Amino acid sequence: MLGALIPESLRQLFKKAATNLYPAEKFPTPAGFRGKLVADVSKCIGCKICSRDCSAEAIVVDNVTPASADAAEKPAKKFRITIYLDRCVYCGQCVEGCPTKVLSMLPDHELASYDRSSLKTEYIS
Repeated sequence: MLGALIPESLRQLFKKAATNLYPAEKFPTPAGFRGKLVADVSKCIGCKICSRDCSAEAIVVDNVTPASADAAEKPAKKFRITIYLDRCVYCGQCVEGCPTKVLSMLPDHELASYDRSSLKTEYIS
């Protein structure tokens, strides 16, 4: 048994590596890849379809329009979109359901973090 192990070990020692050199050599992201979720809140109408479509409850839409002292003056509606990337399953349903195309997915896939709070992103209009 030991006699068969030594020749095989020597063959493997001088063989070219079968793995890729990921951190040093990054491969291009394939077309249609669903990565990091981002929002353009200036387009948001506050319909909350994205948060209803999200089965992972990774999107929260809040109305943050300031109360106006003058009843005649109607301030522009402002919204806060909070995206929890640690909950997101990257299905893309929220992007497909948004009528004003507020949400989009970047090809960024290196999202690992030691700090969970860095995976929470807030966008305010």
